Amino acid sequence: MEAIIISVEEYERIYELMEFFEHIQIYQSVEQRKATPLNEYIDFDQLLAEQGIDLDEI
Repeated sequence: MEAIIISVEEYERIYELMEFFEHIQIYQSVEQRKATPLNEYIDFDQLLAEQGIDLDEI
């Protein structure tokens, strides 16, 4: 087992940076999806049918 000891302040700073990075990733995903033409979207029912799954099975 290994451990690293850091101050509470450093831990909180790292945690805030991780949360900020996560928000950036979400923002980038949203921006990419906004650029996707509507005709490229797959209907949920169509997806289920292609996979041979019924909505009641989920």
